[in-house]
Amino acid sequence: DINYLLTENEEFIAKASDVYGDRGAKQAQEILSQVNGLFAGGEMAEEDMDEMMLAIQEAYWLAKKKNRITRFKMPTLMEGLDYNNGKLYVIFESGANEYSDAKEINKNVWEMDIDEIIC
Repeated sequence: DINYLLTENEEFIAKASDVYGDRGAKQAQEILSQVNGLFAGGEMAEEDMDEMMLAIQEAYWLAKKKNRITRFKMPTLMEGLDYNNGKLYVIFESGANEYSDAKEINKNVWEMDIDEIIC
């Protein structure tokens, strides 16, 4: 594994390239350059650098939360999903007469708040 020869920044850029291609690697390099320049420039007060670091960290955790993929086990005979204004709507085939002998019958449309599901 050649990664043990890379610095943390180089490894970050290599991972961005692996996941997002050349464009991702370029964006990662630009971000690192901008942040390094911001902190190394010496023009920013230490308190402001602390605030900037906290803002970057908060943006990171927010993006991580929003980008997380979550698995759901849905009831049987689920027919469709729709997403609108932060709500997930689920409809079921078991509400149809054809499936009236199903083990689980659900004649309702489920409405779920996405933020509550993935938090």
